[in-house]
Amino acid sequence: MLELPEILKADQVIRYRQEFCDAIEMPKQNIRNVRLALNGQRFTVDQIKKACEVYNVDCNWVMGFTENIYRPKSLKPLPVKQIRQKVNG
Repeated sequence: MLELPEILKADQVIRYRQEFCDAIEMPKQNIRNVRLALNGQRFTVDQIKKACEVYNVDCNWVMGFTENIYRPKSLKPLPVKQIRQKVNG
């Protein structure tokens, strides 16, 4: 997740790290705190989810399960209601 702003810049999705921070609602100075693990600072689940939604990033990449950074454009997440219906039968 710490690499993501630099990847997005290299792919010309964003110009500045501040754009990424604004999108996930994290103050820019907190990136440094996360990198250095100061004060127990980490990315929250909401921040990770927002980054994945805004930049079409595959959550599996964030967790290290795949090397594909971006989700295929044809895939759209199912609404929670549909997922619950499938799970509950």
